Parts: sequence; C-alpha cells; structure tokens
Amino acid sequence: MNNNQRLKHLHAALKLNDADIARAATLGGVPTSRNRAKSWLRGKSARRERDGSQQRRFIEISQDEFDAVLIGLRAMLDEADRKNGIYSQQLSPQQNAALARLESLTGTPPLGIEEFESGDISAKQLWQQNIEWLEGVLASAQNLPFPNTEQED
Repeated sequence: MNNNQRLKHLHAALKLNDADIARAATLGGVPTSRNRAKSWLRGKSARRERDGSQQRRFIEISQDEFDAVLIGLRAMLDEADRKNGIYSQQLSPQQNAALARLESLTGTPPLGIEEFESGDISAKQLWQQNIEWLEGVLASAQNLPFPNTEQED
C-alpha cells in the first residue's frame, strides 16, 4: 500500500476533508495548499482532459509530506481532546474535568501536561505544579493594592 492509499484510508476513517489534510500537513511542517491535498486523494486514473487541458490531476505524496500529515493529525487530535476537556487518557474523567476548570479559570493550559504525557512526571507532580502555580497567582493578587471603596463618615 502506498502513502496515497494510506492517506485515503485515514481520510475515510477520520472523516477528514481536503482542508483538514492541508492543515495537518502545514502543522506537521510542510506548508500545503488545499488543492494539493485534494490531488493526493485522487486516484492515478483521475486525469481527465477537456479541450486539451488537464482538469484533474493526481500527485504522489512524498514520504516527508505523509509524515507531516501524520504529525499534524496528532496535533489536531490533541487540540480536539483539549477542547473536549480530555487532557490525558491516563487521568480519570474527574481529573480531566478539574484540569478543564483550571484552564477556564486561568485562561492557560495546565502546566506540565506534556511532561506528564511523556512519562517525565507523575500525576501527583502534575497536580502539585498546578496547585503551586495557582497559589502563586493568588498570593500575587492578594498583594495588589486595591482602592478602599468604603466611604469614611
């Protein structure tokens, strides 16, 4: 099976469109247009001529382009998981929900999630990093001077 056939299988299995494939290749480090991604999905028999000009064409996807698509798809799937509140398959649904609440409060993704996924830190260390960071933010906020809004009589 060549890379174009593999890409067609991914295309069908993940219900991707040509724009998704172009975005994945670009995220993977190979800037790609939507038209080029479309040409990867066509069969070799897609060449059709009308009035002497080629209307459709097939382009063989290179190994580098295919690898870039795979890298980009992984990034896109991770992004989708985070949007759905799934930070790690190794954490419980409650822990993932707590990380989602933390992100909604702080506006930033949880600290150390990449290190946790790669196995460099434990779940306890992941939580400790985020708790310490949040405590630091709260301490900084408490030290800010706020004007006195109470009226003195």
